[in-house]
Amino acid sequence: IWLAFLVSLLRPGGEMVIAADYKQKIYAQTYASNATSQLPFRGRWRQISDVSERLPDVIVPWLNQFASDHQIGDPEDLPLAPRQTSFAFASMTMWKNFDSENSALSEVCKLVQWLKAKHSKSPEAIALLVPTRRLGAALVDAISATFGSESVDDVFGEKHRSKKRRMYMGGGRLKASTIHSFKGWDIETVILLWHSVKPMKDGDYELLYAGLTRAKVNLFVFNLDPELRYVANEFPRSYTAEVDALPNVREE
Repeated sequence: IWLAFLVSLLRPGGEMVIAADYKQKIYAQTYASNATSQLPFRGRWRQISDVSERLPDVIVPWLNQFASDHQIGDPEDLPLAPRQTSFAFASMTMWKNFDSENSALSEVCKLVQWLKAKHSKSPEAIALLVPTRRLGAALVDAISATFGSESVDDVFGEKHRSKKRRMYMGGGRLKASTIHSFKGWDIETVILLWHSVKPMKDGDYELLYAGLTRAKVNLFVFNLDPELRYVANEFPRSYTAEVDALPNVREE
């Protein structure tokens, strides 16, 4: 409906560009090729580029394989290619499994403190992403209890739209969001807390993929889903031993 409305606004001979990413079809909606079948567009969708514009190079090959294994995206999609960009610092990547939510939440707090203290990461360059609002509320409670209630901007609870605008504006605080609300954004460091989704339905793997692809430099995944524990053996890791040895967080 929206596409038809936009087309109706075109002047004779006017042009329109439509972009779609089937790998991030997180709402299980009709694919764009079907949505445009009744519109005056012809031919196949064009691949703009196969080069990743945001991801750490080290995870791109694994991400391609993950997408293939779980049939994420269109069969015609080209595999992503690394940017081959040299940063002044190395990307940090990790996938770690947990048996309990409380343990994972505690580890998130420890990691945030480590990133701030050891790597001088600005809090506003760190996003804490979750698949559900319930898990997000628990995460914000843990962060607030450790670092203070003014240490994080989030989209949970009442007035989430105005809170999302505040999060977008920044202000030196951590960002906590559902993957849905963070879709379309990117940030230097992503800490993704993923819980069990049973059974995995249409859109769930795409939701996880969308969360994984928000990171520009550093990506840490804390997994609570038993069905995805195997990923820890395949995921490209750096600084893992250092993170595994993190001391307990000192509450302030």
